Amino acid sequence: MIYDHIEFFNVEEINHKGNILRFKENIIQNLGNPAHTRGRFYGYRSIGAELRFVTESLFFDLKLRSDKEECKVYVFFGDYMFNSYTLKEGVVTNLHIEIPEKFLKYRESIKEYTYHPKLIRIIIGYSGYVSYIGLNTYGNRRPPLESELPRKTLLLYGSSISHGSESLEYVNSYAFILSRLLKMDVLNKSIPGSCQAEEIMFNYLKEIPCDLAFAEFGVNVLGLYSLEEYQMHLDMLLNSFQAKEVYFTSILDNGNLLEPESLSYKQMQAFREYARSIKKYNYILPEELLDDFSSLTADFLHPSDYGQMRIAVNLYKKLNKSN
Repeated sequence: MIYDHIEFFNVEEINHKGNILRFKENIIQNLGNPAHTRGRFYGYRSIGAELRFVTESLFFDLKLRSDKEECKVYVFFGDYMFNSYTLKEGVVTNLHIEIPEKFLKYRESIKEYTYHPKLIRIIIGYSGYVSYIGLNTYGNRRPPLESELPRKTLLLYGSSISHGSESLEYVNSYAFILSRLLKMDVLNKSIPGSCQAEEIMFNYLKEIPCDLAFAEFGVNVLGLYSLEEYQMHLDMLLNSFQAKEVYFTSILDNGNLLEPESLSYKQMQAFREYARSIKKYNYILPEELLDDFSSLTADFLHPSDYGQMRIAVNLYKKLNKSN
């Protein structure tokens, strides 16, 4: 969306409080089912959203507020990371950014890029509850042109694993690394702890144009969906994507593998077996993505930064065939 002469990428709405939202509030407020409605809280996290603009000014002031917990934001000039900042909870932070003299001198001579070097990108990291207060570029600014952006888009939907939770930095998440490897924009529509593929969600996803789509689905519905419910939601999720090529995986290796007599383990195996039986779309075996159990953090669920990087590289090898 375009607001205040800025492209808010991976953003659907800025509400009356200034909250930067990846989904419209009416979607957020209807996520989940009576047994699990945590998505109505996590849906407000704008992790993976970006503010993008171009200005001829040598410096600018950006005011943001973290509404819950501290939040990391990253400043990039095109593909080039400039710095990271921490927004304190509950206060307005003014980021005064001055573009380095050497970068200004040579950015016009940079010919190979995914994002044009003149494009300023503000990327929202964890915890992601961020409000936009204002931007002063001390001169004109504009949203990016199509020629300054990647030509293709990957639509990503999954759990906290795909959202990058538990990695120390969002820029170390597999979604962000995959964007660099594929040279594509990644619309990360993952929902931490609440990836349930609800009807309101796949009705939303089917409206998003994209060149490729990837879904990681299942871990959040262990103990919540029956096998029949899992089958129905997975089918409708995969059918919702506009992309010509749709890739998906089921439940990545996690601590349930250590409890083969548990209900969660038995469900995980049944969910994986059904996903593997689908021939219409490109199924990726979980062990092909997370191929090293020690890539998990000590919670035995979320990949570490190292695990996120392994997923990114392994997924790139699969998706790059269609790029």
